[in-house]
Formats: sequence, structure tokens, C-alpha cells
Amino acid sequence: MSTKESEFSRRDAMGLKPLLPDAKSEAQTRQKYFKMIGLFNFVVAPSFAMGLIWIANKLMSSKMTYTYRLELLRDYDLGWLYAAWYVLMLTRSYATINANGAREAARVDRPDQHTYKIMANPQSKTGAVDLSNAPYVLMENVGPVGRFNRAQRAAFHFDEGLELLLGSIFLAGIIFPQLVFGLMAIYCVGRKWFTDGYTESCEGRMGPFELVVLPSMIIAALVGIIAVQAIVL
Repeated sequence: MSTKESEFSRRDAMGLKPLLPDAKSEAQTRQKYFKMIGLFNFVVAPSFAMGLIWIANKLMSSKMTYTYRLELLRDYDLGWLYAAWYVLMLTRSYATINANGAREAARVDRPDQHTYKIMANPQSKTGAVDLSNAPYVLMENVGPVGRFNRAQRAAFHFDEGLELLLGSIFLAGIIFPQLVFGLMAIYCVGRKWFTDGYTESCEGRMGPFELVVLPSMIIAALVGIIAVQAIVL
């Protein structure tokens, strides 16, 4: 298959993904992501986090240290700080769900994050009318330029969640420093793998994606569990 064929094989005349008969609506896509992200946020990640807490408490002196640090949070009423971060994380999760739903309805493929249109008025008499039906302006996705665009997107993907990640590292790390370090080591290996895979192709990002998502979500779950234990228990 030639470069030109591969570049346009999955695009319609406007440069978007072709409209398929079984295409999901924005609402259906949002529902799918609500279920998937909700499962990770409220079941999978907390289950891993509680299991890791149990293991940590079985280690010598770990339980005593955990109890002492948790009491400090209670004494200074800092559980609400953890709860505030967790609510912020859930809000960011909603923004992701919302964007993914809109992306599906718009038929904009990755790595594009925006779609640009030449704003040529069809009523114009200056000759710009020929551009009024021009295809959307999208990112190049083949060859060295496409590789560069995907590499940049992989870097931006890292940056987009970095502030929340740093916050969770700090909050959970105060209570479980060694555990957070281990999870971040896994995350960094996954992130490097994700970056290299995305640079090669859009599909290449999917293999290591769980190694990026799961450790960060487990740390987020640790923050949520600490908040509950500091405020309620």
C-alpha cells in the first residue's frame, strides 16, 4: 500500500473518519466511558490499593507508621485536603469522558485534538468561495512529519495529567512513600513504552496504556482511601 493510500484509507472527503452504519452517538460513547472509567476509579484501582495497603501493613513496623501518619492527618483535619484532590480528579475524569464522547460524534481520529476549518464565506465575491467546502485542516499522520506529530502528542499526553499526578504522589507518598515509589517506577516504564509506541503509530500506544493508567489510578485510589480513613473512620 502506498503512503498516499494509507494516509487517506480511513478518511472521508472532509478528512474525518468515515461514517459507519453502526457508529455510536455521543451519548452512547459517553455511557461507555462512564462505565469503563467508573469501573477503574471505583472498583479496580481501589481493590488494588486496598490489597497493597494490606500487604504494607503486614511488613515490619509498617502498620505502626501508617497508623501514626494517619493520626497526624486527623489531628490537623487534613483528610479534607485529600478529599479535595480526589473530587478534582473525578472532575478531570468527567472532562475526559465528555471529550471522548464529542470526539466520537465528530469522527475526529487521534492524534488530532482539534479540527480547523478555512473560514471562507460562501457568499463572498472575492474568490474565496472555492475554499468554503474545503476539507478540514488536520494533523499530518504519515512519514517523518506524522511521526513527529505523534511524538509531540505523546509528550502532551504526559503533560496533561502531570499536575494531578504530582499532587497524588505527594499526598499518598506522605503515608506510603515506598509504595508510591514502586507504583511510579511501573508508571515510568509504561510511559516510556507508551511514548515510543505512539511515536511509531496510533495503534502502538494501546499496548502499554494500562501500565500508564493503572499505577496512576491506584495512587489516586490511595488518596481517596486515606481521605475516607482520615475523615470518617
